[in-house]
Amino acid sequence: MRNMQSMRFDNIVVTIKTNCLLPIKKENVVAKCPVTRAEFRESAQPVKVEINGIPMIAEVKEFSTGSLGWYLNGKSVIDVGGKQVTVQIGMNITVIGSKELPKEQ
Repeated sequence: MRNMQSMRFDNIVVTIKTNCLLPIKKENVVAKCPVTRAEFRESAQPVKVEINGIPMIAEVKEFSTGSLGWYLNGKSVIDVGGKQVTVQIGMNITVIGSKELPKEQ
């Protein structure tokens, strides 16, 4: 079953569709990553992201920090008071706890 989460900022809507988007409790607890690096490399798929009605794809990424996740970079046009403005889009989706995974996995 697919989960969908949308965030609205004035007239901009960001929608993320994924199989594993769950609400996270805000606690001062370090989360343990439920997958290994090998499992992530083998099974992670690109994530469909919709920004203001425009479909985009966040690609699977291993960040230089050691964290695992997805990365999206692109440009779009957004209406601001009847004027079209070009915007730069940058998004990191990071697996919580993945930075602490052993590097050799």
